[in-house]
Amino acid sequence: MAEDVKADLFISIHFNSSNHKDSNGFETYYLDNHADVAVKKVEKIENTFLKGAEKIVNQILIDLVISKTVTESKKLANSIHKYVGLKVEKKFKMKDRGVKPGLFYVLALSKRPGILVEAGFMSNDKEIWKVQKKSFLDAYADAIASGVKDHLKGKKDKDLPLF
Repeated sequence: MAEDVKADLFISIHFNSSNHKDSNGFETYYLDNHADVAVKKVEKIENTFLKGAEKIVNQILIDLVISKTVTESKKLANSIHKYVGLKVEKKFKMKDRGVKPGLFYVLALSKRPGILVEAGFMSNDKEIWKVQKKSFLDAYADAIASGVKDHLKGKKDKDLPLF
């Protein structure tokens, strides 16, 4: 869909889950290679359904997309995450789990600067009640919009999209 509408940016919104019921908080990922073991666990779950040749082709595509988008994606992730911190962290007593690199096919296949946000843990009994509230969803959406506006400030049309 991002390709069809010639989107300048791609934002994938998720809610986390963990076998550890006390896991909580929000985090923001951008497309990049890395060696973090914890992030690799998340990637394995997110990328579960890809197999064989499809997985190999997607890996080649990811390498190409990373080289074109990593700098812009990281800036976008930091901008949005900053606003989530300002508008969500204290108001909803959420833990800031940070901005992290990740190797997610959904980001690579978008072929543009993008991020994947994990807005909270559905597996946490206290947090599931927060993330279902309209006030939480509105605050998170407002934070994302503010981060995008801040990120795009001063950019010229020729700067986007990268492909």
